[in-house]
Amino acid sequence: MGLDSNKLDVQRLVQNKKLTDEIIRRVLDGPKVMDDLAREVADKLADILENDPNFKKKVIDAVLTSPDFRRRIVKKLEEKFD
Repeated sequence: MGLDSNKLDVQRLVQNKKLTDEIIRRVLDGPKVMDDLAREVADKLADILENDPNFKKKVIDAVLTSPDFRRRIVKKLEEKFD
């Protein structure tokens, strides 16, 4: 029961614009926090890429428009044949 009330209190806190702006600023200023958050988001996206063919197609379609990504593909293919 106490857990639910704490969750509600936290939900109310994150609705405070000044507080969320400060949290965002601190996250953006902290490389370790950014790295941890990026790792967590990347892990979740990797799971979605594995399990959601529609999302995977959208990502592949988008990255194929990138010249840098196409160069990387060519380089990886070259490495396979070396």
